[in-house]
Amino acid sequence: MGEGEIKIPSISSFAPISQVSTTNNSAAAGQTTNSTPPDPHAPQTRQYAYESAVETEFREERTRLNLFAQLHLANSIEFLEDEGLNKAGNFADIGCGTVYLCTSLAEKYPKLEVFGLDKNKDHIRANTDESNPEQANLKFAQYDLMQVPEKLKNKFDMANSTLVMAHMQDPLTAIENMMAIVKPGGKLSAEEIDIESIRANKEFAALDRFKELWEEMIIRVNGDTHRGAQLERLFNQAGLQDVKSKHYLTTEPQDVIKTMIIKVLEKPSIKELLIKNQLVKNTAEIDKLISDLQTGFANPDIKVDFYKLYQVVGTKPKS
Repeated sequence: MGEGEIKIPSISSFAPISQVSTTNNSAAAGQTTNSTPPDPHAPQTRQYAYESAVETEFREERTRLNLFAQLHLANSIEFLEDEGLNKAGNFADIGCGTVYLCTSLAEKYPKLEVFGLDKNKDHIRANTDESNPEQANLKFAQYDLMQVPEKLKNKFDMANSTLVMAHMQDPLTAIENMMAIVKPGGKLSAEEIDIESIRANKEFAALDRFKELWEEMIIRVNGDTHRGAQLERLFNQAGLQDVKSKHYLTTEPQDVIKTMIIKVLEKPSIKELLIKNQLVKNTAEIDKLISDLQTGFANPDIKVDFYKLYQVVGTKPKS
């Protein structure tokens, strides 16, 4: 490759699973973990070799998802471990985004083959560019959830998606396609939010407006901000067995919750989407809402209940 070029892996560039890892599934069972987990919140200073607009958007997304990691990463890993992650030989992070989860798992479980799959080619470019070449157990590839490449069918012991299902116009097909890349007897899981619970302990018009805009924005792109509460039914409908669902309300840390709300509105693509769909008149209206939120958040007496996070898991039938 020439200077400044980044190779974008695709599904066709995947080596067979057995060639990617340095261990096989039997060796991975009972594997030990590193004593020091990675820090998903470390500041990023990498200069990316692509357009500045893409870099800005990616950095904004990384900031937002790193805040999500502060809220949920420990719970996500515990959830996966409870479902047998430490016995898995390989794992697919579907819709890996800015890879806080798959990077953390690859470092904590060095014998686990971790694959970060995402439709967004810019995420894959950046993640590939930043990946540690010595970390042979972590690979990235561009992947469209609404298609199932033959090469990936029945490949993974476990697969998980986080914050993906809310954006799916056809969530049942998406789940069936995710199930297709899991081995018979393997586990498929998903983590998704339901924003119905967003509220403050005091009257707070700006927060109510934020919740309204968030819901309308996802509806306009054929998604559903209540998809988390629907996952158990959808998993059963897709034919998964032993489906289990649990959820918890996100209430702490308050400073992270409040910062994340602001970051959602500050993201350039979100501003563009709100204006394009005539949910707001212009950026000045968004900036005024951000200012009103910041004023309210500065009041230490204001406490915010954020979304509920649903965690659902099922087993793919063996036959």
